[in-house]
Amino acid sequence: MDAYDEVRELAAGGSGRAIVVSPKSGGQKGLLAIKQIACGRDVASANKALFEATTLCTLRHPNVVRFHKVFLETPPGADCSVCIVMEFCAAGDLGQHLVEMRRRDSLLAILQPKREQDKMLKWMGQLADALEYIHCSGIIHRV
Repeated sequence: MDAYDEVRELAAGGSGRAIVVSPKSGGQKGLLAIKQIACGRDVASANKALFEATTLCTLRHPNVVRFHKVFLETPPGADCSVCIVMEFCAAGDLGQHLVEMRRRDSLLAILQPKREQDKMLKWMGQLADALEYIHCSGIIHRV
């Protein structure tokens, strides 16, 4: 985590937290997100998380969030965390984005239903394309 400045926390829960960071130096520019997954002292959990994240780092598709790298963090006297550095999506996750659009565009959807249908069909095609790519890469998507 020494290579990044924490900008803000996105979320925190029982299994870890997600933060927005800015790289201190190097080739990366702009904001990134880091997902920290708490592993405690459970080596099997840490290895499983490392394997999954390393696999995700190989994916390259325009409709799949880009995973840049993965590393272990073990601060002195603290438990281990798997840290996944990934693309930061300023609009939030797809669910958050859809809720916000529905709230903002509800009147527009009534006035221009064809436009909204076309937008949803485009997104569904992009989702299907991304899932096909992930499945063809040997990865099963889970929520």
